[in-house]
Amino acid sequence: MSQIQEWSGHDIRALSAYASAVMNISLGTFLICYVGEILTEKCKEIGNLVYMTNWYRLPKKDILNLIMIITRCSMEYKMTAGKIIDMSVITFGNIVKTIFAYLNILRQMTIL
Repeated sequence: MSQIQEWSGHDIRALSAYASAVMNISLGTFLICYVGEILTEKCKEIGNLVYMTNWYRLPKKDILNLIMIITRCSMEYKMTAGKIIDMSVITFGNIVKTIFAYLNILRQMTIL
């Protein structure tokens, strides 16, 4: 709770250090979530692009390979953190909402 007490004491140096740390952690989390979102979208896009090719003009062996690619891309691929939580932009939004909710609770506790 020392951070909250320093905030109420208007210690600018400590406040800027904490704000910098929070921004660095948030940026790192956002980048990981954004990359996870891009990977998910690109996998879907590959399946659609393969489907839109002129596959009917290809040899039978290549058609079977394309069917395998389409089948694999139809499965949902997501980057996860420890197979617990999906890393996507929606997850990042939920993380930010939770952080601000906890911060608001801590702020209310120090006001009382």
